[in-house]
Amino acid sequence: MKYVFICTNYNNSHYTGPAVDTLLSGDAPPALIVVVDNDSRQDQQDELRRLVSGKPTVDLLFSEKNVGYFAGLNLGLHRALELMPDADAYIVGNNDLEFPADFGVQVAKRSATIAERMVVAPNILTVTGVRQNPHAIRPISSFRGLVLDGYAASFNLARLLTLFAKITHRFTRRKDVDNHHAEGFIFMGLGACYILSRRFIDKVGELPAEVFLMHEEFFLSRRISEEGEAIYYIPEIVVYHHDHGSVGLVSSRLIWSYWRDSHRRYRRYVPRFGKHPVTDLLDKLQNRRN
Repeated sequence: MKYVFICTNYNNSHYTGPAVDTLLSGDAPPALIVVVDNDSRQDQQDELRRLVSGKPTVDLLFSEKNVGYFAGLNLGLHRALELMPDADAYIVGNNDLEFPADFGVQVAKRSATIAERMVVAPNILTVTGVRQNPHAIRPISSFRGLVLDGYAASFNLARLLTLFAKITHRFTRRKDVDNHHAEGFIFMGLGACYILSRRFIDKVGELPAEVFLMHEEFFLSRRISEEGEAIYYIPEIVVYHHDHGSVGLVSSRLIWSYWRDSHRRYRRYVPRFGKHPVTDLLDKLQNRRN
């Protein structure tokens, strides 16, 4: 199976090196890797060039401005389609990932399923072993949505809600990730990594870049729901994630402002009360598979 990996890089080139190296040293490496630098500092761009020097299957693309996460991945996706238009899958994600030796083998084993679906979410674990997929099997409840509205209302309230969530995590956490062993359709996969099939490329073409950063998972799920499909989760395809490595140098207030702006756009599509727009589609797809 011929696949491509695409990631963004922003002032954290030390993560890109291991992501590239673990892919290239695997049992079935990608045919091409495209790294999009989102206008990093010059020293970080120089470091990126050094890290991939001598690796002919790695292509670097330097954006003249930071266009955001999905928009940056789209730059890489379009480059990959120029250089490798016949790939079976285009894997997109953060640069703060590492891949087990059998990653490409597992992708190849599930090539038929990947070809049938538009977007596949892999089994993502942090490097400390915390499960991160499935990110959301079903849409969030109206109550949780109201809590998120409060989080978006002000930075100080967001800090208080974050503290409360940490204290009560054992009782209030969503338990979707406990179903990490179960393959099937889900509402959202974690945005750190997705596998895009040829069907996605042919029908949709690129990632929905409606927001600069945060909530990308929702907008991708919403976009493919317009094509009558949902994210499909495969637990055998494993990826390791240095959680928050891709945004570790960004201030918490700036991250919150990105989150707030994305949440406001999210609210244009999702009502505060009543059935979520994709609920019926998820029921239909899950029942069909069962």
